[in-house]
Amino acid sequence: MTDSLSFERLRDKFPSAVEGLHGSIRPADIRKDDRVLAKLKMGSLWNDCQVYRLSPFGLELVVSTADAPQKGSIAEIELTIEGKTNFYWGTIVESYDPFIESGDKLVGIRFTVDETNSRENGDSERRAAKRWICSEDFYPTAIAPTPGRINDYIYFRIDDISSSGMRMKCSLRNKHLLPEMRLELFAQFPGTESARVDVTVKRIRIEEEAGKDVLSLGVEFDSLSELAKQSIGQYLMQFSAEAEPAEIRSSGFKIESVALGAEFYFLKTHDDYKKVLELRKLAHGHDGNISPSATAEDMGDINDSRARIIVGKIDNEVVATARLRYNESDTPLEHESHIEWPSDFPRRDQIVEVSRAATHPDYRSGDLFLALWKHMATYALQKQRPYVLIGAAGRLVNFYKKCGLKETGHSHGEEMWTIPQVVMLCNFHDVVMGKDTHPLYWNQMYAPIVKPAIDAGILIPSDLDKVRMAAYRKLAWLTKLKFRKPRKK
Repeated sequence: MTDSLSFERLRDKFPSAVEGLHGSIRPADIRKDDRVLAKLKMGSLWNDCQVYRLSPFGLELVVSTADAPQKGSIAEIELTIEGKTNFYWGTIVESYDPFIESGDKLVGIRFTVDETNSRENGDSERRAAKRWICSEDFYPTAIAPTPGRINDYIYFRIDDISSSGMRMKCSLRNKHLLPEMRLELFAQFPGTESARVDVTVKRIRIEEEAGKDVLSLGVEFDSLSELAKQSIGQYLMQFSAEAEPAEIRSSGFKIESVALGAEFYFLKTHDDYKKVLELRKLAHGHDGNISPSATAEDMGDINDSRARIIVGKIDNEVVATARLRYNESDTPLEHESHIEWPSDFPRRDQIVEVSRAATHPDYRSGDLFLALWKHMATYALQKQRPYVLIGAAGRLVNFYKKCGLKETGHSHGEEMWTIPQVVMLCNFHDVVMGKDTHPLYWNQMYAPIVKPAIDAGILIPSDLDKVRMAAYRKLAWLTKLKFRKPRKK
């Protein structure tokens, strides 16, 4: 075998020994201290070989003339990089005699698929799996130690994600990447915590991007921690245009917060109004609140034109809504159409009336309704209107109680509605400062808005209010456990 000194001298003499083997990528020169070892199987024996050059598509080996395989034959290679060994099948694409003094040959081997270990069913499953394209504005990134190199790292951009793996891209300078190689990625998904993701490289090819060639890798997940599942799921929920919560969860990922992917604003267009009506029908029909014969048009009434309607959207789909009315003293409230107005209730011009709250059934495993209520609370917090009045049905009654509202003892129903609406009322100024409010719900929904309201002069806390809120804030850690933990579907 050629000695190390002669081996190095020949690099300049044969800078491109095997034409076409590595495609457009310039292969890496492998030296003795690179910790890259190879064995070539010939017959039943494994023979040690020197690695001359290496790329993701093949390698060049220095072998003795007596052991050199013939061009066109199939070779089995054991390749060890930094102590990690993988086995490959390859085709002998060329055989040269540049090392004449030693009698060695240079053999070029193109990696091929090992038919005995092919995963045809697995490939079919991967192709059939839903793939989510990552946002061009918020691409996830990853970093991994370069195999066989010390203090060197590979930087990847993640282009798409599926339940089984990802497609990543990196520079052509990363020549030590090989099929079946395992990588320990440290991935950063925008809007989430960084997480370790262990993958195996399955496919490598060269693609053109913006006039420049890059390496494109298809990788398969080896293992995903709970943090990694949560980071991927949350990223897809927030930034992928095609991601649906049910699909994300069925793929094994977790969604910490649906609300982070939602945009809230007041109704602006007729098209959005049609979507609001459709959402009301879908949501209340799902809960059994309305007659099966009710249509989307039935879900609107004259009060819509007198109210401000909150719209929550995810990827152009309306997934949350509610309406707020700010009546004058001589204008009847919506609930007055069904009950006689009690004499002990506040004046109409001191009340913000909330109604027709609805969220999409597919998004209820997360925190979307909490986000909707938080936005309602922000808009309902008026200096001259300290009270909030709402009609609630079913499970929402207990939720609103924890948010500080109280049952008034009044309820009503309409022909279209199958469940009585419980009339609930509160002094919202007191509630936002923690009075009659569950401490954890206060931290989740009111703590973020109370200081701006105090600074704006909307709220004027007493000493008791300040003590109460300070005590509630000490439970913020417990609030995170309750509301940030991914919920089961």
